[in-house]
Amino acid sequence: MQTFFNNRGVSLVVLIVIMLGMALIGGGVATIMSSKQKSYPFALNSFKAYEIANVGIECTIAWVQDTSNPNKGLLTLVNNLTNISFGGGTFSTVISGTSPNEILTSTGTFNNMSRVVTLTNFATYAASSSSGDVNFDSPADMAASFVPMESQSGQAIVVNATTGVISLGQGEGATETYGAIWYGGNSTAGNCVSGSCDFRTGFRAYFVFQFATGSTGDGFTFAIINGASNTVSSIGGDTNMGELMAYGGDSRLYDGSGYINAFRGGTGNGLQPPKFAVEFDIYPNPGGCSPPSDPCGAGSRCDDPSNEHMAYIFWGDNNRISCQDYYTRWLSSFSFLANTVVYGTTGGNTYLYRSSAGTSSATQPTWPSTQGATRSDNTITWTEYTWRPSQQYTLTPLDRVVPTARNGHRYKVYDVQGSGSNKGKSSGSEPSWSTTTNWISPWDNNVRWQENGAINFVTNSCTYDDNKHTAGTGGNTGNSSGTGPTNTTSSNSYYTSPTNPTTWLADTGNSSTVNPKYAYRMEVVRNSGTQTYTIRSWIKTCTDGTANCDMYTNDVFGNVSLDYDMSWSKSTAYSVGTVVYPPTTANGHHYICTTAGTSGSTEPAWPTGSGATRTDGTVVWTEYGSYGPFLERTITLDSTYNTAFNKFLFGWTVATGAATQIADVRKFRITFKP
Repeated sequence: MQTFFNNRGVSLVVLIVIMLGMALIGGGVATIMSSKQKSYPFALNSFKAYEIANVGIECTIAWVQDTSNPNKGLLTLVNNLTNISFGGGTFSTVISGTSPNEILTSTGTFNNMSRVVTLTNFATYAASSSSGDVNFDSPADMAASFVPMESQSGQAIVVNATTGVISLGQGEGATETYGAIWYGGNSTAGNCVSGSCDFRTGFRAYFVFQFATGSTGDGFTFAIINGASNTVSSIGGDTNMGELMAYGGDSRLYDGSGYINAFRGGTGNGLQPPKFAVEFDIYPNPGGCSPPSDPCGAGSRCDDPSNEHMAYIFWGDNNRISCQDYYTRWLSSFSFLANTVVYGTTGGNTYLYRSSAGTSSATQPTWPSTQGATRSDNTITWTEYTWRPSQQYTLTPLDRVVPTARNGHRYKVYDVQGSGSNKGKSSGSEPSWSTTTNWISPWDNNVRWQENGAINFVTNSCTYDDNKHTAGTGGNTGNSSGTGPTNTTSSNSYYTSPTNPTTWLADTGNSSTVNPKYAYRMEVVRNSGTQTYTIRSWIKTCTDGTANCDMYTNDVFGNVSLDYDMSWSKSTAYSVGTVVYPPTTANGHHYICTTAGTSGSTEPAWPTGSGATRTDGTVVWTEYGSYGPFLERTITLDSTYNTAFNKFLFGWTVATGAATQIADVRKFRITFKP
């Protein structure tokens, strides 16, 4: 075999890696073969023949794409790949059909058992690169196309185009930071314009990541956001809530007085739905699982309380939530709703001002400090609205206030008493305000207040319901209302090792731990007609370093549809050699059909012992080894959200909270489906 391929200029290292990757598909087929051969030789011969046929497909793709191959792209020579030895068997390939619809057929043979795999439109692979439509291979493209958005420059994300690595988090000292980095290039394969790409029928993505020793939180996401209401400048986040990972939140930055000083994303909208992500969470935040609970409070992500995890996250109810509301610094050239309250920073004051509807100027006005005074600002009129201690108020239209406690309501003077300079004078400390409509306050010294309606905040507090899911037995206050998926997490949306959680997303905070590399891949299949999105994720530990991660890439970009690792279904006909995983309880094992038949009406109790069997209807399943975490979720969107996803952006979000972390991402690939 080596001589054959070497004569055609193919890199033997690349081919060997590809072949080994295919041989190990399905959770280590080669490593468990000898232990199971005696129990079901027919099934194993068939399955190994199938794997060898897939190797033939992969090798052929690599052969016609290899830049060092003088015959690159000459499809007719593929017919010369006949009876190539591999793994104790052989494969042969043949091309049929006419351009541009050639069909590649690979026949794998092992112990007189043969299996066939076909690949349509093979010509497209002769002219394309197997490295993905967008990747980290070109330093110039990577540097230009992946530009971070950060709460503090250089503290959350660093792009090293020379090494092809994006570092999420910057370790010791870089706390209370967040950032996002989106692809901002113009790939023609995805019809991308400034990072906004055609979703079409879906995509496949792959990258390798590794947490640095001593990383304690909060993790990161690989996120897919719609291109209708988001841009490469969009970002979530809150420097006080690292658990949002910059996927949730409105990108706020605070000043020293506890007011919002700015929005890193500029608009205060955060990442707008529809959107979804997979999170790699190394700091569990278990609070907020039982309603009623504050979906915005610190620690309220409803995580499994003790384990690191990988999970899908979507978005919460898009209705406004009355929490995380803070008065915001005045913003330039910003469209304010009527009755929005801000604080001024010029003139040495932080008084509060209520707006009429309109757009502010480019330059902040000089704010009046006189009670009830007004100031014009482009098309807005601002009115001073601050409750003040020991202040004299009168029964005039201008004497209205908002509490410093920010409860979302305003108040007008209802009654005054006293005489002289004490008439209508407030107390030295702020009263307790009620939000009940038309509420009348007790006496605030010599003035009484009446609730006078709601105010608006610049902040988008509904985004604080993002990045929340139900783990274990908790409830969830963050479900969407008819506009998209709920955040309620099924077993196929949330993973943490059921037997030894410290062995997966390893003990990153332990200074003596050398954390492994992980190879991650995502496939999203979109059906715009039915408005459904099937999201699949696989993750695998690179047990022997980078080479193991490299060969895992080919499982993604080989363009071969492998029929293993499908979810078990009831009352379904299965053939010998089909491999499934339990859909209800992910136990880290998958199972091969050793006796064909039809599955039962209820899911069987799956055995976990090596080679153990279970009868399911007329099917017999045999334990087929362990696999890496696998998540699958199908969501259905309404027509508005589905249309918004005609364009999408992709990238990573990260936050550190009060902890520190570095997670290096490398070898990124994404392939847009035609």
